[in-house]
Amino acid sequence: MEEACEHIERIVNSELGKRPRYPLEWGGDRATASADNEINQLDEQLIWRANVAASNRYEGSSESVGLHSDQLTAIGPYPTIASLSLGTTRIFRLREVIPTDEKDERSARTYNIPLAHNTVSQ
Repeated sequence: MEEACEHIERIVNSELGKRPRYPLEWGGDRATASADNEINQLDEQLIWRANVAASNRYEGSSESVGLHSDQLTAIGPYPTIASLSLGTTRIFRLREVIPTDEKDERSARTYNIPLAHNTVSQ
C-alpha cells in the first residue's frame, strides 16, 4: 500500500499541476526540499498527500461497493480523492449531490467511468 501510495501521489500531483485549483479546493502542503522530491520550484508548489488508504477485493464481476455517500466533511467541500484499480475493468459510478434548494428543479446526474486494470483516477 505504501508503494502504491507513492505512485498515486506522484500521478495526482502531476495532474493537479496542469490546472488552476478550484475555489475552496484544498491546495495541499507546501513542498519541502528532499533528495527524492521530483517537484520543481519547491517554494511555489502545493503538494497533495494521501491521508487515508483503503482497499477492496472482489471475488467476481457481480460484486461491488453499492451506492453510498461518503461523509468527508472534515477534508473540505472539494476534496481530491484518488482511486487505483487493479484486475478486471470495473465501472466507477459517481452521482452528483443536488443542493436542497434545487431538488425540485433537476435530478442528479450519474457518471459511469470504466476503470481498467492499473488505472488511477481522481
